[in-house]
Amino acid sequence: MNRKELREMSRFYMQELLERPEGLIKDEEATETDLNNLINIAQHSVQVDLIPYIPEWFRKTFLFSIEANIGDYHIEDDISVTDFLRMEDIYHNESGKKPQGLIHVKPDQLQQYDITVGEKGEPKVWLWEARLTIGLRPIPSSTIVSRYKAYYFFKIPNLNQDTEHSPYENKFAIPPLPDVTHELIPIDVVKRCNIASEDDVRNIDTFYKEHLTKAKDKLFSIEPSLSSRARPTLEEMVR
Repeated sequence: MNRKELREMSRFYMQELLERPEGLIKDEEATETDLNNLINIAQHSVQVDLIPYIPEWFRKTFLFSIEANIGDYHIEDDISVTDFLRMEDIYHNESGKKPQGLIHVKPDQLQQYDITVGEKGEPKVWLWEARLTIGLRPIPSSTIVSRYKAYYFFKIPNLNQDTEHSPYENKFAIPPLPDVTHELIPIDVVKRCNIASEDDVRNIDTFYKEHLTKAKDKLFSIEPSLSSRARPTLEEMVR
């Protein structure tokens, strides 16, 4: 569904097929509640619900280089990733070597890895130093291009068109979600409207969960049969 269809479906579920003065919600005027804004809020909420079940749908990768004597790297400024939502994992990216993982730690775990303050060398771990800032420890002692490959979840863009859809021109009309889950967006919109009007949201919440469960149990649970589900120990997977 495109944004126009999402508005129509939202009104259908609200039994609110007309905008003001007959109906409650105006689509365009900033002085009124904007249904387009509610749709964008709802699609982000649906994404958060879907990520645990279909992480590959919202996954992207980036390669990043390291510089000698620099241990902290900002996701947007230093690595130029502007749609970052959440990191999944970071892996070594050296030609001819195994793409083992770089282990993630909390700041209070650095001492467990015998890493001293200001130590330089081959990074053993990565951590969050601040919002959108990755820290590598020990601090890299060499400059190496595309040294690591990161997997991350991207932030889906807001819808800003009704019918045109050209992501390369920053025109978005269709949610980047599986088609079968588009209906969750207007359902979530209705739930938010019910909360605002202090109406009971239990029925619409149940309706939402039923649609999510149907997609999760009957579609997202399908996986390739020709795959190995065996996993080595953590010690074998990280370097």
